[in-house]
Amino acid sequence: GWSTPGIAPLLVSAAIVLTAFSLWERRASEPLLPPHLLRNPILRSTYGMGITLGAVMFGASQFFPLFFQDARFVSPTKAGLFTLPMMAGVMTGSTMGGRLISRTGRYKRIPIVGLSCAIVGVASLAWLIKADVTYLKLVVPMFLMGLGGGASFTTQSIAAQNAVEPRDLGVATSTLSFCRTLGASVALAMYGSVFNARVRAELNHRITSSSGTTATQLIKQIREPAKIKALAPPLRSAVRQAIAGGVSRVYLVALPVVFVAWLCALSLREIPLEPSSALAMAAAE
Repeated sequence: GWSTPGIAPLLVSAAIVLTAFSLWERRASEPLLPPHLLRNPILRSTYGMGITLGAVMFGASQFFPLFFQDARFVSPTKAGLFTLPMMAGVMTGSTMGGRLISRTGRYKRIPIVGLSCAIVGVASLAWLIKADVTYLKLVVPMFLMGLGGGASFTTQSIAAQNAVEPRDLGVATSTLSFCRTLGASVALAMYGSVFNARVRAELNHRITSSSGTTATQLIKQIREPAKIKALAPPLRSAVRQAIAGGVSRVYLVALPVVFVAWLCALSLREIPLEPSSALAMAAAE
């Protein structure tokens, strides 16, 4: 909870360190994050897309294996294989996005269309994920989610690299990668809190007093799929449905995050692509 001892000092410390970092970067001769980059509207849009897409693709996707193992009782290997539709979408989106940009020289429409697909995919996952949902129903939504992420990742990198001088190429690209990691880290903590709260609420709702156990006691017992599978049928069903409800809520929370990424793509300003690479430009200079 927000009132837990230690939370307020952490938030204050984060604000102080962030302020100190901002002030130091303005005076450093070779800053890690040059302030002038954030004044570039194209970079602001790509970094916004990086944070929000990292929150969805690297944050929310972590709950697929958890759902497959704890609610469907598949092995860890199968749980990993079950995420292949999403990875197929990522590869398809990145490949098609790169080819379209190379052929047309335009890049703005690609993340807009891709993230529209991702919104449909994430919304479908939030709606479809139930304890007894068949795997085939999840294949297309996972593919659409990956398709939007793959197409957008490719566009972000190209747009960011095309918007800076050769001397800023490295820091612009590395900052984009950092934004994705930052979004994933923060979102994973947020989704974990949402998941845990939802599972506890679902268990409190589904467990009857005749079962002789409470949600708190049950949560301490279900630390691995084998222990969930060994529960009595009524309790096992309650746990499976609670876990599915928690994962479904995670994707419901991820839905507005994807929408923010779509808004960032909509605000992305398109400029003509450079005819030569940054290395060639630097060499010419």
